[in-house]
Amino acid sequence: HIDACVTGSQKCLAAPPGLAAITFNDDAWAACEKVEDNNYYLNMPKYRANGNKDPAQTPYTPSVSLIYALKEALEVVHEEGLENRVARHHQAAAATRDAVKALGLELFPDEAVSSATVTAVKMPEGATDAQIRGTMLDKYFVQLAGGQDHLKGNIIRIGHMGVISYKELAITFTALGLTLKGLGLVDDAGAGVAALADHYI
Repeated sequence: HIDACVTGSQKCLAAPPGLAAITFNDDAWAACEKVEDNNYYLNMPKYRANGNKDPAQTPYTPSVSLIYALKEALEVVHEEGLENRVARHHQAAAATRDAVKALGLELFPDEAVSSATVTAVKMPEGATDAQIRGTMLDKYFVQLAGGQDHLKGNIIRIGHMGVISYKELAITFTALGLTLKGLGLVDDAGAGVAALADHYI
C-alpha cells in the first residue's frame, strides 16, 4: 500500500512548475499529527484543517494562477482519459528506448526497471556532455537534461512525460542523430527516428 504520494505539477500533469500535490493515508496523517514542531509552510495538519472547511481553502495565500493552470491541466488529463494518458506515456517510453538502441547508444538503467517518463542514456564513449548536449542546444535548439551528482557528464536524459508526443520525440532524435553523426559516432543519423516511427506510424 502507499502511505504518502507526492507529485510536482510540472511532471506528467504538464502544468507549470511550482505546485506539489500530496495525499496521505490514515497512517501517514496519524504520523503527521505526532510531529511536535511542524514547520510553517508544509504544516500538513494545518492544510488538512483548512481543507476541511466549507468552502475548502489553503492556510496561506496560494499561487492562484498556478492553481488555475493546474485545474486546466487536470481537465486536459480528464479529456484524454487517464488510461489513455498512461498508455501514451508507456508508448513514448518504449519508442524512446528503441530509438536510443537504434542509434547504438546504451540505456543507463536495466530496461526492466526503466521509467515511463524519462529515459537515461549512457554518455557514448569518446563524447562529452558538452559535445552532445551542447551541440544539440546550440545547433538544433533541442535541450536534453544531463546527469546529476555522480552521474553528471555520464548520462543524458530524454524526457517523455506530460504532453510530449511523436513530434517532439522525432525532433529530439533527429537532433541527436545528426549530433552523433557529426561526431563520427554513427553512420545512420536517421536510425533513431526510424525506430520511433515503428511505434507511431
